[in-house]
Amino acid sequence: MVTYSVKYKFQGWSSWKTITNVAEDGFSDYGVSRYFILANKQRLEIPSNALFQFESRRQDRIEEVRAEMAVQGVADRSGLAVPGITHPGLGNPS
Repeated sequence: MVTYSVKYKFQGWSSWKTITNVAEDGFSDYGVSRYFILANKQRLEIPSNALFQFESRRQDRIEEVRAEMAVQGVADRSGLAVPGITHPGLGNPS
């Protein structure tokens, strides 16, 4: 499984914080925070008003998830959420 890093900071902060080993990310319901699921299944939530920088390996992870979905015959629902990641409010793909 491909994992990636995400940097974030809030307005007024002079330095970035880094989250490593991210396996999945998305927005919580109503977009008040962004969640990150780590490779060890730990979930972190950061308020969505932060500034985020995603490592380029995130695109590799998105492509990996799409390939897994294609093998399983899952319909492409990327228009309903951030492409390549799951969203808890969408239910099970059909």
